[in-house]
Amino acid sequence: MAPGEAEFSSIYKSPLPQIISMASAAIAITYFAILLGLGVLVANFFKKKHIPDSIFLILLGLVLGPTILGNPAIAQYVKMQPIDIGAMGDIPNFLRTLALILIVFAGMFNVGLRSFRRTSGLSIKFAVFGVIINTVLLGVTAHFIFGLDWVFAFLLGGILSGTADAIIFTFDSILDRDYRNIMTVLKTEAVFNSPVCILIPLVFLDFVALQPGAMFEPMLYFSRFVLMMVAGVGAGIILGLGFSKIVKSMAEDYTVLLMISIALLTYAASEYVGGSGILAVAVCGLIVGDMGFQEKEDVKRFDDHFSEMLRIAVFTFLGAQVTLTFGLMDIIPIMLFFIAIVMIRPVFINIFLGKSRKNYAKQEKFVMSFVAPRGIDAAAMAPIVAAALIASGQPQAIVAAPSILNMVVVVILMTVFFSTLMAKFAASKRFLSGQKSIVGYRDEREKMEEELEEEIEHKEERPAKEAVKKFPAKAPAQKTEPKKQKEKMKERRLAPESKK
Repeated sequence: MAPGEAEFSSIYKSPLPQIISMASAAIAITYFAILLGLGVLVANFFKKKHIPDSIFLILLGLVLGPTILGNPAIAQYVKMQPIDIGAMGDIPNFLRTLALILIVFAGMFNVGLRSFRRTSGLSIKFAVFGVIINTVLLGVTAHFIFGLDWVFAFLLGGILSGTADAIIFTFDSILDRDYRNIMTVLKTEAVFNSPVCILIPLVFLDFVALQPGAMFEPMLYFSRFVLMMVAGVGAGIILGLGFSKIVKSMAEDYTVLLMISIALLTYAASEYVGGSGILAVAVCGLIVGDMGFQEKEDVKRFDDHFSEMLRIAVFTFLGAQVTLTFGLMDIIPIMLFFIAIVMIRPVFINIFLGKSRKNYAKQEKFVMSFVAPRGIDAAAMAPIVAAALIASGQPQAIVAAPSILNMVVVVILMTVFFSTLMAKFAASKRFLSGQKSIVGYRDEREKMEEELEEEIEHKEERPAKEAVKKFPAKAPAQKTEPKKQKEKMKERRLAPESKK
């Protein structure tokens, strides 16, 4: 090698990986721009029609992905390259995680600590026991309907056992006015069932990996679950209280950016110590959202816009990621499985409500029973589970992997669609019969008292102008003086003239 050739080689070898990575980034940005841009148009159209858009965003992804455009029957007539989510690398998973963090943080930030205290006990009961009951019953159903081996059937049941917080938060515009208390129950349940929904599939994946004769250690999984819950709640409380002190000292321009940083740091810190990052973000959002500060409304608006962008991306990515290949003979088993999913929930809802059923109107029990979509948790776990099954090398696991992945996507589609219809029906005037369905908000006087309590609690932290406007100062003392004092003042003013 000639002198200087080594230096030349070292200088001009390095740009090649950069060019490749730039090309990959350009592809990822292109796909993201297409899905997000068209998704915004779809969301805008259905919002004007007052129709939730989640199902149509997933369908948009299916049309642009391998299911429709990549289908050979379509490709022979329409020459258009389908969107390949696999070419985007880890970006879709990063955006899914980011969406989950910010949607949960923004949702709990808006819920308020007072509403959470009223409903947290019921929500946690639904979250933990509901996931366990769903896993068992759906696993049994999947075994007999689809003929899956018991381990794979319970694996599918575990993935689909919890409700979707990100989707439930999108029903605010439909249900929050008439079902405010129940919406808080559903949101909190969806947040708290996330750790359980993640842990249960991991347990059954370990079953797949167990060698014949190997011992199963139930206490190991129980301790892992306790660690996730305790570390998640603890991290959320500590960081929430700490960050709330910082928020008060921030300049107005940086408060919104600080909120995003708080959500991300809380998630990362909790995950590093073995806790549930989503649970920590939810607790932190409650604490920070309960404090009063000047830019609170600005934060809410920004969080809503940013979370909306990520939500649209997540649903369109989900549709574009899979290749659904179902024949006519598969429709009946799928419908039977979906009916089982729908009917299991009202059974355990009524069981766990117990004697408190009389405290809820029929409209509220209807919403709790039938507004239960599956979403991001299932969408995030399904690819992980499918990859782990294929990596195990077992013939049964390799065959079961694509079936589980496709079934999860179909169930998400069907439950989102069904929950959307039920939410629209529950919000209709005919169903409400002209009455407010929410028990705790029928009395307008009680509602006004709660609002007044919040004003008194945070009045010291409000801007001076707002405080003066809402609590005007007393009139000057001169205006309230008695007549005698006014006459004396008048005599003093006239005194110089009398001397003259």
